[in-house]
Amino acid sequence: LTPFVDDLILKLLRDQPDDPAYEAMLICKGRSSRAQSEAALAALEQQRVNEENARLKKENAQLKKRLAALMDTVAANTHITDTITQAKSEFIANIKSEDKLVNDSLAIYSNN
Repeated sequence: LTPFVDDLILKLLRDQPDDPAYEAMLICKGRSSRAQSEAALAALEQQRVNEENARLKKENAQLKKRLAALMDTVAANTHITDTITQAKSEFIANIKSEDKLVNDSLAIYSNN
């Protein structure tokens, strides 16, 4: 391994001694064998992938909650729109009905 990788491994060992990949890093640092070193590096990469997957799952759960809230808002807004449309239709029907009553009253008054 290169000095850069050696330094990186030492830093990880210092900063995260309870890391699940601790043993893998020790094997890598000790250079027991090329296969063991590669396995140690693969374990570190798998840990990184697992952490990223966990983060993405958490983010997806939050996004699902936000989407559900937005869907509830859309449903509420649709209900409000439907209620307004119905009230508008009833209002127009009432105006037409009142116009008819006024016209009927005028006709009766004119005939008398």
